[in-house]
Amino acid sequence: MITDTPVVLIAGMNLSPRMWSRCDLPAGTILVTPQDDSMEAVIGRLLAELPPRFILGGLSLGGIVAMHVAARAPERVAGLMLMATNARSPTQEQLEGWEATIEGLTGTGYRSGGTGPREYQESILSLLLSDPTVDDWSVMVTDSAGDLTADTLVSQLRLQQTRTDARPGLRRCRIPTVILAGDRDALCPVANHEEIRDTLPDDTAVELTVLDGVGHLIPVEVPDAVTSAIDILLQLSRTTIERTCTTP
Repeated sequence: MITDTPVVLIAGMNLSPRMWSRCDLPAGTILVTPQDDSMEAVIGRLLAELPPRFILGGLSLGGIVAMHVAARAPERVAGLMLMATNARSPTQEQLEGWEATIEGLTGTGYRSGGTGPREYQESILSLLLSDPTVDDWSVMVTDSAGDLTADTLVSQLRLQQTRTDARPGLRRCRIPTVILAGDRDALCPVANHEEIRDTLPDDTAVELTVLDGVGHLIPVEVPDAVTSAIDILLQLSRTTIERTCTTP
């Protein structure tokens, strides 16, 4: 698959570019691992470092970042792919959970060789995968976490804590969009993705695909779905000449 429009994919939390290794991606695809500790910082970094125009995709936290980037600079985003994600602000329960994880990573547990990115990932495999007993999946997911340092995971958790509601920005974004949701996703249910679809303007090309029997980590479980979504986006982006956000 070759395209003149570069594809940019943003990884989910505690995942390295290894998470995309089962996918057949276009040549030159740019794989991003969020490392900043605030949403404003990661948006600024991406807009400063990425090409002038690109197709943007992300999973989970990566999808959240992608929504905010698209809302901030819609003229630069030729197409948007959102997977296993959530447009809403964090809940109090999420904020408290992330803070507890940060304490585990930076406190005596991690320093004594206890809790690190790999160990944290192993503890939540049942939330990430529809079947964590599939060795090919679980090994890839834990190895992907093992590629990261504890400092990177802490930064990503801090980034999560600075999330704001992405829906106001989405309401003004006219960008061809493909949304993928697994019907066995324990973290981001199908309803999240229906809400994103319904939030985007009516005159925007949007396609939502619900994947039967699939969990949170779509690129690991069904990599062909990611490849197909990128193909669809490339076609949609060619039919839309101008992508802008209207003035609120």
